Amino acid sequence: MKIKNLIFALICLSVFCFNQGFASEVQLSISKESAKKINLFIETFTVEEDKPDTKLEKAIYDDLSRHLKYSGHFSIQKLVSKDTELVIKGSYKTKKKKLVLIAKIYSSSANREIFAKKYQGLISQSGLLIKTIASDIIEKITGENGVVFSRVAYTSDKAGIKQIYVVDYDGKNRERITFGNYNNIEPCWFPGSAKVAYTSYKNGYPGIFTCNLKNRKKEALIRYPGVNAASAVSSDGKNIALILSKDGNPELYKASLPDLLLKRLTASRAVESSPTWSHDNQKIAFVSDRTGTPQIYIYYLADNKTIRLTFEGSYNTDPSWSPVSNKIAYVSLKNGHFQIYVVNLNVYKVSQLTYEPQHHENPSWAPDGRHIVYSVTKNFRSYLEVIDVATGEKYTLTFQKDNALEPAWSR
Repeated sequence: MKIKNLIFALICLSVFCFNQGFASEVQLSISKESAKKINLFIETFTVEEDKPDTKLEKAIYDDLSRHLKYSGHFSIQKLVSKDTELVIKGSYKTKKKKLVLIAKIYSSSANREIFAKKYQGLISQSGLLIKTIASDIIEKITGENGVVFSRVAYTSDKAGIKQIYVVDYDGKNRERITFGNYNNIEPCWFPGSAKVAYTSYKNGYPGIFTCNLKNRKKEALIRYPGVNAASAVSSDGKNIALILSKDGNPELYKASLPDLLLKRLTASRAVESSPTWSHDNQKIAFVSDRTGTPQIYIYYLADNKTIRLTFEGSYNTDPSWSPVSNKIAYVSLKNGHFQIYVVNLNVYKVSQLTYEPQHHENPSWAPDGRHIVYSVTKNFRSYLEVIDVATGEKYTLTFQKDNALEPAWSR
């Protein structure tokens, strides 16, 4: 966990094109807070003017089903029944290296077509085209953007030393983005998902570096003497919150981007860590052990005041502010295990999300404000798991052998 890392430190997308088809004004809508799902049946896409490609047909069905299922909004049915609300039909055509997909949605209750669109690109880009279809369907039915094109950065020592990896939201297309014989940890995203900031021990002490995912160019961002760690970029990209010990004690700072003008936000004898920005970029939640044990506090930028948020539990840490609402996910020690909780600041309602007798740490919200990724530690190895806050459903993002920690969902 980040506060432990600080103490230790003190001691030592896509390229494609599509053509707009047509869509009626009929629209079903469901709330991202609702656990109710829409019953959906997906027909096998049919071929146009050519021999069927069973491998491609299976890929279309499997990928589309997975993306829609993971959104949390749909229940994928194997057969059409009286409970079926939507039916997806489609066709495909291949010519040389090109692929054309047509996707249509039919409303069973309205008995009419409510969406139709054509997508085209290279056959090698079929995965991107299917993702685009799924994203468009989610937006059409729910009125909101999904997480289909989002990614998760995380830390792993799979290579023998801690490095940063990036993986698609569904566990596909994992890639390592940092290298070297030194630890690189604590990834966080810049807006637009094209750049990752992280803490690197390249110079022997922790400094903040960035990696451009388009060209893999790495640059030093902040390197004051002492600890430079636990960075968090605001959603508007104008500021970065981080922990610095350049003045003696690890304190919370804010630096403007790109000029890096510093403002110190806390002054205590405690260890501060784990900053996270509110969705409106007006507040920063962070962890401090100023009362003897780690607890979560909120710093209000407008009037420079700090309030304590958590009182129940002797160990509360790892806050993550929802990018779309006034909710904070965090970790609390209960019955010997770290569990994930969410507090709704509007009504101060606390909900426990995980219960298994294992450690659950480092929560990070998805851009839809519905899903949370976190690490689960079992038998001294960690993997990443995603939970749908509305339904409680979970899916595994990484394998236990990868020993994945400190996930950060792109925004």
